[in-house]
Amino acid sequence: MKKHTHNPEHWRKIFEGRIGNSPIKELLRFSNADYNFHNLINSLFPPKNYAILEYGAGSGFHSICFRIYGFRVVCTDIESSVVELINSTKKDLHIDFETGEFDIITEGVKRRNKSPLVTFSDGVLEHFTEKEIISALKNQKKADYVTFSVPTNRAKSDETSYGDENLHSVKKWLELSKKVYPNSKITIYPVSHNNLVFYAFRRIVPLSTSKQSKFGRFIGFFNRNLRSIENRLAGSVYVVIENK
Repeated sequence: MKKHTHNPEHWRKIFEGRIGNSPIKELLRFSNADYNFHNLINSLFPPKNYAILEYGAGSGFHSICFRIYGFRVVCTDIESSVVELINSTKKDLHIDFETGEFDIITEGVKRRNKSPLVTFSDGVLEHFTEKEIISALKNQKKADYVTFSVPTNRAKSDETSYGDENLHSVKKWLELSKKVYPNSKITIYPVSHNNLVFYAFRRIVPLSTSKQSKFGRFIGFFNRNLRSIENRLAGSVYVVIENK
């Protein structure tokens, strides 16, 4: 299996450093920091109805949170040593889900059951070349929804951890997605905000709101028009491709 990352021990040490000696403490910190992001995912994909396959999982904390929310979860990483670390962490937290070694660039996603499948990654694709990104997206064609979170060219230095990121614009990420899924509906959601006004607003008004009320319909209309502005300013975005 071809490796597209640094030395396995390099990555293991990074994620061990993040987890530290207290997986529960780190889980609370992680889930609080990503609360709005996870809330968006839960609103788009009701946990009882969907399965999530995460690739490039790293510490595994996204998958752990998804499992707590009620998703069927398959958590993968290219490095066996990182998968071992995820297994150790989930054991410490008494949470169970499927894990495995998987290379999204050279291997195709396989369906595990009849549940609609959502593929997910956070902070992974920006480490690949454009050719590798295209391969990774093609290998997810068996999923019902192809989703990923990536930093943009407006990301601040603390949003880029390793120094090898390709910080594309939102327009470029959309272009790469459309090369593989030209006929699919593609929606982009801002995840982190460099603009404090937008950040404060999003703490109050979610990106995804029920349309059952007049207020919900108004917020939905307002969100759609505001989002294009936010996307241009966002430090990172969540891309959702409806592969139907």
